[in-house]
Amino acid sequence: MCGIVGVSLCSPRLSAAPELLEASGLLQHRGQDACGIVCGNTDGVVNVHKGKGLVNEVFSSLTSRLEGNFGIGHVRYATNGKFTNMQIQPVIANERGDIAIVHNGNLENTKQLRNHLSSIGLHQNTDMGDSELMLELMLSRKPSSRNCCGSGTGPVPRWIVEGLKDIYAHCVGSFACVFFIPSYGLVACRDANGIKPIIVGERRIDETKVDYMFTSESVTFCNLGYTALGDIGPGEAVFVPTVTAGPGHSRCISQQIVPQRSYSPDIFEYVYFARVESIMDGISVNRMRRFTGEALARTIMKTRSAHGDKFSYDEIDCVIPVPDTSFVCALAAAQYMSKPLSFGLVKNRFVSRTFTLPTQKERSKAVSRKLGTVQEEFEGRNVLIIDDSIVRGTTAVQIVAMARRAGAKKVYFASGSPAIRYNHIHGIDLADQSKLLAYGRSDDEVAEALDCDRVFYLPLEDLIKACTRAKTRGDISSFETGMFNGQYTTRTVAVE
Repeated sequence: MCGIVGVSLCSPRLSAAPELLEASGLLQHRGQDACGIVCGNTDGVVNVHKGKGLVNEVFSSLTSRLEGNFGIGHVRYATNGKFTNMQIQPVIANERGDIAIVHNGNLENTKQLRNHLSSIGLHQNTDMGDSELMLELMLSRKPSSRNCCGSGTGPVPRWIVEGLKDIYAHCVGSFACVFFIPSYGLVACRDANGIKPIIVGERRIDETKVDYMFTSESVTFCNLGYTALGDIGPGEAVFVPTVTAGPGHSRCISQQIVPQRSYSPDIFEYVYFARVESIMDGISVNRMRRFTGEALARTIMKTRSAHGDKFSYDEIDCVIPVPDTSFVCALAAAQYMSKPLSFGLVKNRFVSRTFTLPTQKERSKAVSRKLGTVQEEFEGRNVLIIDDSIVRGTTAVQIVAMARRAGAKKVYFASGSPAIRYNHIHGIDLADQSKLLAYGRSDDEVAEALDCDRVFYLPLEDLIKACTRAKTRGDISSFETGMFNGQYTTRTVAVE
C-alpha cells in the first residue's frame, strides 16, 4: 500500500512541486516510511528529492528548487517488511533518460521478471524491487537517441506503448503506476484486473488551458480544485504530454493497452486504507462504511438467537469507536441498535498509523502512545468497541486491556470487516499468515486471545453488498477478497 500522484500543469512557467507536495500530504495515511517527488520541464530538466520520513519532514524549504511544470510523487509503506534507501520512490533511471516511476501494488513474479530481463541482455541486481523491474521493462523499449519522444507518430510515442505492453505481458500481480518521461510528460496505467486505485482529474483554467492530476484517491482533487474525469480502467493507460505536445484539453489521451481481465478493486481499500472523503471506482467510502455499520449491527442483533449463552445486545450500554477509520461504521451501528455512541478512546493525532509500522515491536509500542481512555465512558459499563478490522490483533489486545483497566464490566469487540485469515498479496506487509490473529482460530478462540467477552465479524457477503450499494458509477465485476477467503483475483487456485 502506497500513495501515488502525478501533476501536469498547463504552462511551462508554473511549478508542479507545491501541488505534488500538498497532494502527497493528503495521501500521507497511505504510507509514512518515506516519500519523494520528481519534477521536470519541456527542456528535459529533471529535479528530484526523496528521503525517509513524512512529507513535512523530508520537504521543508526545498520547493523553490524543484522546478518543472510536471512531475510525480510517492508516499511509501514498506510492503515486504524490508526497507532500504534504494526502495524510496520515485525510482529514477539516472543517466538513462531520467525516466522515473511511482508504483502502488505488489508483483508476485519478481524472480521470473529478473530472468526475463536477463534473457534479453539486461543485467539485473538481485535486490531490485517490483517498481525497478517495471521501469526496466519500459526502458528496454526506449530508443537509444536522446529524444525519447521519437520512434512513432502522433501524440503517443510507439516505444512507450510497447513498453506498457511488455509490463502487462510479464507482470503478475497488482499495480497502479505513473511514469515520468522528460520532454514527453506523464503516463499512468493500471493492472488488467483493476485491483489498485488510480484516478485522473482536470482543472480547467480556460477553454484552451487545462491542468491534469493522477492520484490514488479523489480526496486530493477537492483540496486542489480538480474535477474527477474518472478512474483509469483495468488494462488502460492515460497519456498526458507536456504543454508543447498538444493544445489544451487534447493533452489527455486514453488507450486500452490490453483487454480487461476483470474489474476487481481491492476491497480492503474501502475498509481501511482510504480516507472517508474519497470516492474510488465510483464507490463512496463514507457511504460504504455507513452500510457496513448497519450490517454489523444486524449481525450483532442476530447473535442472541445463534448462541446458547445468555448474550443479548440489549445489555450493551454504549458503542465506542477505535479512532479514526471506524467512526462512520460505529456511528451507523450505534444508530441502528439505538445505542449511544461514546468517545471513550482518544487518539494522539501526532502518532501515525500503527498498522503500517514495519515490525511487531514498533507496532506494540506505538499503540500505547497512540490511544488513551476516558475512564468515565468505560467504568461500570458493558461496552461494544468497533474497529474497521482485526489484523494481527496488536491494537485490539491492548484496547481490550485498556478498557478493563478503565473499569468496563464487559468488553465486546466488533470488526467492520470479515476475519482476516489469509495473506494480503497486493501491497500490504502480511507475508506471514501465521501472525494473523484469526489464522487457525474460531471466533470464540479469537475472543479468548483478545480477552474480550465476545468478538463479532462482518460477514463477507455483507461487506460486498455494502460496497455495491455505495457504488454510484462504474462497471465493477467483483472484488479482490483473498485476504478473507483465500480466493485471489490473480491466482487460479484458492489458498487452503
